[in-house]
Amino acid sequence: MATQEELKLAAKLVLSGFASREQIEDCLRVRDERERQGKPVELAAVLLERGLVSKAEVDSMLGVPLTETQPIPDYRFERRIAEGGMAEVYLATYLPLRNQVALKIMKPELARNEAYRLRFLRESKLLMNLEHANIVRGYEIRRAEGYIFCAMEHVDGATVEDRIEETGPFDEKLALYVTREVAHALSYLDRRGVVHRDIKPGNILLTEQGAVKIIDLGLAKLRGGMTRDAAEGTTVGTVEYLSPEQARGLADVDIRSDIYSLGVTLFHMVVGEVPFKGESNAEVIAKQVLMTLASPALKSRRISAHTHYFVQRMMAKDRNDRFQHPDELIADIEEKVGPLAPAAAPVTLEPVYPPRRSEPSRGDRRPRGDGRGRRRPGRGRRR
Repeated sequence: MATQEELKLAAKLVLSGFASREQIEDCLRVRDERERQGKPVELAAVLLERGLVSKAEVDSMLGVPLTETQPIPDYRFERRIAEGGMAEVYLATYLPLRNQVALKIMKPELARNEAYRLRFLRESKLLMNLEHANIVRGYEIRRAEGYIFCAMEHVDGATVEDRIEETGPFDEKLALYVTREVAHALSYLDRRGVVHRDIKPGNILLTEQGAVKIIDLGLAKLRGGMTRDAAEGTTVGTVEYLSPEQARGLADVDIRSDIYSLGVTLFHMVVGEVPFKGESNAEVIAKQVLMTLASPALKSRRISAHTHYFVQRMMAKDRNDRFQHPDELIADIEEKVGPLAPAAAPVTLEPVYPPRRSEPSRGDRRPRGDGRGRRRPGRGRRR
């Protein structure tokens, strides 16, 4: 008889549309018949014989770590450092040069979906064509042994989101330093005609040495161009960080939307939570569009007038009232705050206030590598 694991695999295949119920039932009959004949075989082997799935798809659906199978030539998989809905990230060694990289590997069972596949390839190609100190570099895109992957710069750090969860809100100058560095990256992206559309603490890496890098350009689009998942009227992004125009699904989202999301991120860094919360995506989006930003949380944290001003202006509901370009934000921060820690200097990561204990601590933290040590790269809910 089929094991529970095999029955779960069979159910996944039917629900995912890989095979019909009749095809799976036939494979299960073959598996059971061979077992009765004294020639036991796993369901996965029968599926492979029938050509219904690839080995990569079966391994992925069964959750077999690539550190066990080592399927891709030229790379030695060291450990998994992140897992999202569409991809996994592994720390790996590129054997010809013996250097470490982060391998972002699309889940093989999702690669059959054209929209997912094109989104993954679009992000990978974009990373390959960007070169900036505050953006993780892409090195190679390849298909091998049933996998589609992108080799990226390995950054030994943690996301800003992870830092906040571990130590509480950031010191104000550190938060402004991170904001300025991300603004430099956004300025570069704007010059290249790119809107990120998913700026949030979970997509910003911070190392102990003070390096700041943005990651995950899966929702990025070219200014003036339309992507398949960005049709007018469609809301994309992480709801807690969406600008009002992005929440409404407007097609002409520009760099000012990223500035708004960076303002939410600055609020999150200094307060320790997002400004708008709700029980559902719809409730959060409604607040983003309709509610004004309340300042009691900022005041209760004894935030300076300068930082209060930055948050308020970056998060203005009308995009014409925000900073109109990241360079304007950078200049204002440097004028009002003065010198901030240089990228090469160590940063302070001690808690400013005791972390909140209202929620149970998470026991499933994953090891860090490129800083995305969560099952999902970023806590917010994407649309």
